[in-house]
Amino acid sequence: MSLTRLMLAGLVLPGLAACRSEPAEVAVEALTFPVVRMFGHDQKGRLPCQADVMEDRHQLARFRVGIFSELTDRTSSDPPIIIDASGQVLRMEKIEGEHGTLWMMVNPNGMMPVRFTLLRAQSSGIAAAKTRLAACRFLGSGHDHDVITRRRADIRDADSMARILTTLSE
Repeated sequence: MSLTRLMLAGLVLPGLAACRSEPAEVAVEALTFPVVRMFGHDQKGRLPCQADVMEDRHQLARFRVGIFSELTDRTSSDPPIIIDASGQVLRMEKIEGEHGTLWMMVNPNGMMPVRFTLLRAQSSGIAAAKTRLAACRFLGSGHDHDVITRRRADIRDADSMARILTTLSE
């Protein structure tokens, strides 16, 4: 029986319903840029985990068509994770493209402008950011194994989001 039905039946006190709240929605304007956008972090997903720095809200709201197609299929990947410069961790949900299938077919390598909702993750801060980034296969531009290994070590040793962002931007 759902929590709402239990409350209506008088089996759950209204105050207890607040214990099981939905994640808070966060406006893009509340982010501190630059941010890290991670996608493909689900180990079962078809997308390899990638973390990149997004300099502003316009860059954040664009995905390559191939990535967008994979992200809209909830069976292939978890929602992207956003970590802002203050260490706030969020999930990018309800991703909708601004163009249709025909546009994507004509522009298979294009950048799809998207609309989305940001929901606060359960854990935030530098420790949560390090944990999430440690699981990433690709960190920033370039996919050289030695560079990724060095970046992973630098992220592990970082004591601030500013240092993590600098490492990913190098």
